[in-house]
Amino acid sequence: MKKQIQIIFDCNDTLVHKPDTARIIRSFLKSEYQRSVSISRVEGALRTMYERRKLKHPRFTSEVGRQKFYITYNKELCSILGLKLTDQQALSLNSQLRKAQWKLFPDVLPILRFYSKKGVPIGVVANWTSMLESVLRESRIRSYFDFIYSSHELGTEKPNPAIFKKALRRAAMKSGNVYYIGDDYDLDVVPARLAGITPILIDRKNHYAAGIDCLKVKSLNSLKNVIV
Repeated sequence: MKKQIQIIFDCNDTLVHKPDTARIIRSFLKSEYQRSVSISRVEGALRTMYERRKLKHPRFTSEVGRQKFYITYNKELCSILGLKLTDQQALSLNSQLRKAQWKLFPDVLPILRFYSKKGVPIGVVANWTSMLESVLRESRIRSYFDFIYSSHELGTEKPNPAIFKKALRRAAMKSGNVYYIGDDYDLDVVPARLAGITPILIDRKNHYAAGIDCLKVKSLNSLKNVIV
């Protein structure tokens, strides 16, 4: 008998994203410095910051700790662009960035509807705060998921494969017929594979080489041809 397929998704940059982030940063810098920085340069700086910090998922225990993190983060980000922020400017930028809205990628709803109609169990496991479920609810996709586990809830984060093992136990799922879809090789592919899950890399912007050693799709719609 064929085993039932089960699918788990990452969240940030897999299901949802904040497409206005680079624009907000660009507008802020123009206002503060009267300098025009291109969107592509800002996006490049954001990508550099992501690669530098992706293996260090922050845990905030207080508002002071959260502010200190974003002061450091925003100063480092702007230094890549050749600009120096004060602590107050860094906090002001963070205040504007927090107003950015999470939005679904256009390929998300079609694929969730497709597998939901087939009766495929679907979940989310992501490095996130306790606000993960709220983000999915506000994005109007919460109802598609049978379970949602954040690193905050599970007490560990990717790239530790323990996050997947804990999630599988809680959801009473066996690893042999489970697929995990995420956008980062180190955070998603490697630990999922170590946990006995089949990883699939969603690479909308072609960050990764075609010959990478895992299944790779450019759109979630392509999952229909991979997970059957």
